[in-house]
Amino acid sequence: MSSSRRGLRRLFGSLAPDTRSRQRDRLAGRVGRRRRRLRNEMLEKRELLAGDLIGLSGTVFDAQASSIGWQTVTFDQPLDDPIVVAGPMSTNDPDQANIRIRGVSNFGFQWQFDEYSDSADNAVHGFERFDYVAINRGEHTLPDGRRIVADSRIVSSDTQFVGVDGFDQTPAVFAQIASDAEYDPSLLRMSGSSSTGFDIRIDEEEGGDRVHTNELVNYLAIDQGAPVGSDGWDVNQTTTSVTSADYTIGLRGGADSDAAILAFMQTTNGGDPSTVRLRSRSDNGSGADSLSVFIEEEQTFDSELN
Repeated sequence: MSSSRRGLRRLFGSLAPDTRSRQRDRLAGRVGRRRRRLRNEMLEKRELLAGDLIGLSGTVFDAQASSIGWQTVTFDQPLDDPIVVAGPMSTNDPDQANIRIRGVSNFGFQWQFDEYSDSADNAVHGFERFDYVAINRGEHTLPDGRRIVADSRIVSSDTQFVGVDGFDQTPAVFAQIASDAEYDPSLLRMSGSSSTGFDIRIDEEEGGDRVHTNELVNYLAIDQGAPVGSDGWDVNQTTTSVTSADYTIGLRGGADSDAAILAFMQTTNGGDPSTVRLRSRSDNGSGADSLSVFIEEEQTFDSELN
C-alpha cells in the first residue's frame, strides 16, 4: 500500500437533502442545520502543487442523505483536463462504503459515498472526511525533481495492464473510479506494479455477479521519496503487512495537520473485495505525525473480514 500527503488550504462540504422518507428527513434536517451554522466558519483548503498551477488538493467533510444524490466539489480556479483521485475516507459511520466520483471537469467533480447492497438504510451515511488531489492530465515534474503522471483508462472487471513511462523505480500509484456506468458498488484492485506499469481491474462486491462494465478510472503515478522542506510530498510504500487490523504509518517532514492523505493498495494478496480506510490521524503539535489505516473487506457475501 502506498500513501501520500500534501498540505491543504481549505475545507468545504455540501449536501443535497432527500425527503423521500422520515429517516432521510431527519438526516437532511440535521445536516441542513449544521451546514447553516458552519457556512461562515468552514474554510476550504487548497494549494498549488508546483511552481506553475498543475493541480489542487482539498478536503471534504460531509454526509449523505441517499444513494441517488451526488454532491459537488467546485475548484477555486479552473484546471486543464484534471485527473481526480480521492480517499481514503474516515470511519465515523459504521456502514461500509467507498468513494465514487463522476463528472470531472475543469471546474470540479461530483462525489458519492458508495455503500454496499447490504446497507440497511438505503445508503444514508453520516459525516466522513476524505481528501482529494486534482492534477492536470499529463506528465509533471515537482520542484524536487520527482515525476507525476496523471492519466485515465477505461477499465472493467477484466484485468488489464496500464503502462507508465519514464520511471527509474516503481512509482506509487493511486487510482479512482471516475464514472457511474454501472450502479453495482465496486472497488479497484491493483497488482504487478513495476517501473513500467501495473495491472488493474474493477472488483464488484461479493454479493453481486462480480462482472462489471467499462468505467473510467483515473490514476496518479508518483515517484516515491521523502518531502524536501516543509512543503513537499511524502510518497511512501509499506511492506505487505497492512491487514484488517489497524496499521500505523509514520509521516516524514513537517506538513501541517491538515495535510491531504491519499492511500491505495498496490497488491492483491487477498481475493475478497477490499479498500483502504482511514481510522485516525495524529498531530504531534507541529504538524501531521502519523495515520492509522486498515483494509476493509466488504461483507455482502459473508461476515468474515480477514
